[in-house]
Amino acid sequence: MSTQIHIKKITAINCYELSPSFDSRKHTHDAWELFYSDSGTMNVCYEGSEPFTLKAGEILLHKPMIPHVTVCDGKHSAVFFNVIFKSASPALEMLSGHPIAVPERLTPLISEIIKEARSNYVFSVQPIKKASDAPIGGEQMFKSYLEMFLIHILRCCKVKNENRRQGSGNNVPEDDVYRFLSENICSGLTLDDICEHFHFGKTHISVSFKKKFGLSIIDCYLNLKINEAKRLLREEGLTIREISERLCFDSPEYFSRCFKKRTGHTPKSYKTLLIDGKIEKK
Repeated sequence: MSTQIHIKKITAINCYELSPSFDSRKHTHDAWELFYSDSGTMNVCYEGSEPFTLKAGEILLHKPMIPHVTVCDGKHSAVFFNVIFKSASPALEMLSGHPIAVPERLTPLISEIIKEARSNYVFSVQPIKKASDAPIGGEQMFKSYLEMFLIHILRCCKVKNENRRQGSGNNVPEDDVYRFLSENICSGLTLDDICEHFHFGKTHISVSFKKKFGLSIIDCYLNLKINEAKRLLREEGLTIREISERLCFDSPEYFSRCFKKRTGHTPKSYKTLLIDGKIEKK
């Protein structure tokens, strides 16, 4: 039986809530390191290359012995889950060195991986330490889930690369674009990000999307963000600044302007109307 990805040993597991000023400094590992961004963003730079941003809902796989620096943006905190592991599988090379968006269908598997990690290991302890009340077979389950997840990501990347080589024709998958926007409400997507993800030019994808939905991609994205902001005001009671940061607006002031333009109310007045019962909580 052929094995695409085999993990020999887990050497570290961590779950970080990083401050906006976090700076890892340049460091290396003698093993593979998988980062998953649960919320917030992180800037990553490999020695001799331009920095890039790892966004919420994305993974990044560092190759062994490659120097890298990870820093927050100075404005926003971030929550990251990371696993360091030994593997000699060549297939991992295809996944390394660049952010990969985790498809929505794989988020339950990510949740299971984190759940098993919490059940079986003591986080942020090196060398890795097994939890005293770890369930039977837990370590094997965790490793199996992680291998399964990486194989799924490998398949996704293979399909994307094949589509890129063969060309995907001239038909923009507008519903997929809309779904991509919906799945990344808490990110700061730009039109460039969207075009790169779907491998279409700006003009072609913009015209096609507007023809189907009646508004531009960015207007649609902002509408989705504002709808989520209304939900957060109704259900979670977050402050305006907290909502602005969670939804990756440049500032609370810009968030307020966008909110008022689309609802007729400022976030503050909308929240007051909710409290007074003049807007239905639905």
